[in-house]
Amino acid sequence: MAAASTDSTPSVNKAWVYSEYGKSADVLKLDPNVPVPEIKEDQVLIKVVAAALNPIDYKRMFGYIKATDSPLPTVPGYDVAGVVVKVGSQVTKFKVGDEVYGDLNEKAAQPKKFGSLAEYTAAEERVLALKPKNLSFVEAASLPLAIETAYEGLERTEFSAGKSILVLGGAGGLAKHVFGASKVAATASTRKLELLRSLGADLAVDYTKEKFEELPEKFDVVYDTVGESDRAVKAVKEGGKVVTIVSGPAAPPAVHFVLTSTGTVLEKLKPYLEGGKVKPVLDPTSPYPFSKTVEAFAYLETSRATGKDNFKDLPEKFDVVYDAVGQSDRAVKAVKKGGEGCDSGRPNNTTSLHVYADFYGSILEKLNPYLESGKVKAVIDPNGPYPFSKNLEAFAYLQASSRAIGKVVVYPIPSP
Repeated sequence: MAAASTDSTPSVNKAWVYSEYGKSADVLKLDPNVPVPEIKEDQVLIKVVAAALNPIDYKRMFGYIKATDSPLPTVPGYDVAGVVVKVGSQVTKFKVGDEVYGDLNEKAAQPKKFGSLAEYTAAEERVLALKPKNLSFVEAASLPLAIETAYEGLERTEFSAGKSILVLGGAGGLAKHVFGASKVAATASTRKLELLRSLGADLAVDYTKEKFEELPEKFDVVYDTVGESDRAVKAVKEGGKVVTIVSGPAAPPAVHFVLTSTGTVLEKLKPYLEGGKVKPVLDPTSPYPFSKTVEAFAYLETSRATGKDNFKDLPEKFDVVYDAVGQSDRAVKAVKKGGEGCDSGRPNNTTSLHVYADFYGSILEKLNPYLESGKVKAVIDPNGPYPFSKNLEAFAYLQASSRAIGKVVVYPIPSP
């Protein structure tokens, strides 16, 4: 059965493309002659009206997920809103002329070669939903990846009415209005506190002035969008859960997940969106015209770093940055051009390494002279050493403090 379509679909279109990994200013180019994708039986062709950028878009461009990425060249973009102009033979949910939105990539860490930053794009019907009538295309495009991630994260924690939640780097409106949270606390910089309150936060925490883990109240769930799961576990109640959407090892009892995109989540949330209880949040600089996509990426790349420990702003750059705390995304900004960082495909032509130690006594032998001369010194945590009978306390301290000051040592070990 032939696909249904309009008569005016062109064979080529304008699309933003990169053929190598790097910063947007260096690698992202507008190509006016990219073939319009052919749709499969379960796909629709969308005339793109608006596309939204997410942090994963620039991280992907940097090469952070190239081990699972689709082959280059790439048309980037996850989030899309537009009009259906062609439907595959097996499509039953949509027809030509429908206004739709969604996250194009069913598996966030395995994105498609052809994304939303083009005049036309293709998507499986299962990742799309009809656009809420009260939302503009711009507002609709801003939602899918973020709102689906929030929804799935809350489901993973078995969140339910009456529970409390602390959201790190987000608003928490979904938890309050969809899941019935009894209390929503959220962290942000000073200038964003009023925005948090307007979106439903009962308690807005200024992370530039206070530590969220020192709040007197503990929470049933801490939802981490900024990579602070080690600290988040200190803010959760006994028996509570931490969910993190940031890559890297999650600290117990954290739940780490990568989004699976599905239009059914958007359909579930449609009443809340149309009722105005859950609202899209657009950056004040948005929307950017299609011709200014590089500028949009550049803004996203820099604005995500605000409010952190600004080692990226040190006047000196370094030949090597050694990351022992899982901050490679920021570490790369402190390395010289041609230096070494922590992962592959970083900007500034850095060489990036991820190291798992191979343990050989020969390394210790090489270091013996430096240890014996005192040039290299052991650093023991001031709480140690723990007696052998206090092993459980030693583990509890290590888990709770996350970044102990030096090694936690158990001594002496009893003789058999």
